[in-house]
Order: sequence, then structure tokens, then C-alpha cells
Amino acid sequence: MIEESGRVVALEDDVAWIEMQRKAVCDTCSVNKGCGTGVLAKAIGNKRFRIPVENTVNARVGDDVVVGIGDDMLIKSSFAVYIIPLLMLFAGAWLGEGAAQYMALSGTEGLSVICGIAGLAAGFIWLRHFTAKIGKDSRYQPLLLRRIDGQDELNQQRIYYRENRLGDDLG
Repeated sequence: MIEESGRVVALEDDVAWIEMQRKAVCDTCSVNKGCGTGVLAKAIGNKRFRIPVENTVNARVGDDVVVGIGDDMLIKSSFAVYIIPLLMLFAGAWLGEGAAQYMALSGTEGLSVICGIAGLAAGFIWLRHFTAKIGKDSRYQPLLLRRIDGQDELNQQRIYYRENRLGDDLG
């Protein structure tokens, strides 16, 4: 489970609105100045965003909380967003080139480009339907895992130290 912390900023019925800050791991990377992702992260910045999450831990406005999403759901979602449109682009271009050769056209590039763009558009249309579908699927929704208070944070540190056999220096 991938976890991230945030703060409850509003409550509506049984839904807590959690404000989180977009973080980039680029700050810890040695090649962040020459990497496209690092440049993009700096352009976007560390902006705050809000997500609605079912309030399963009775959090109140102002509480710091931990929100999580399953690893497998994150991987499936990432695959859908990044890979499927690209595959559709390549498939469209490949089919366009094959069709141009079948029709004995002198230049295959034009039809290949047009069909590639059509494939990419089809990939984005599929993605729109996919995101609408998973938007209603509870498996893809973030979960409110726990509230964070001083004692919880200390207990989490103790568990980390024990699991990594670093001793318990935390009192």
C-alpha cells in the first residue's frame, strides 16, 4: 500500500476532504537538473490538491491523517494512463503503413501518421471511459487509513526501528 499524509480540511456527511501537497522525489535524485521529470516537477511545483475520502476513522477538520491506495491499483492506473494511448498510437501507425502498402500508395508516411494520430485519439477516448468506470470502483479509491497524532507517530517510528533491527532509541 502506498501511503501519503494530509490534513482534513472539510467534512461532508461521511466524506472527509483531505488536502495534500504534491511531492516530487526529484529533490533526492542526483540527476534532477538534467531529467525531464525533474524539469516538469519544478514547472508544476509542489501545489496542494484536495481529494474526497470516506471518513472511516472519524477524523475531524484539522486532523492530520494517512491516506493510502493499493500498489496494484496504482500500477494498473498508471499502465492505463501512460501505456495504452502509446500502444494505440503505434498500432494505428502500423495499420496505416500496412494499409498504404496494401493500396500500393507511393508514400506510406502520410497515412501512417494520420492513422497513428487516430490511434492515439482512440486511446484517449478509451482512457476517458476507463477513468469514468474506475471512478465508481471502490478498489481504485484512496482509503483513509488512520489519524496521526504525536503518539501514533512515535509508535510508527518504533515499529520501523524494530523491523529494521536498529534498536529502540525512542524512549
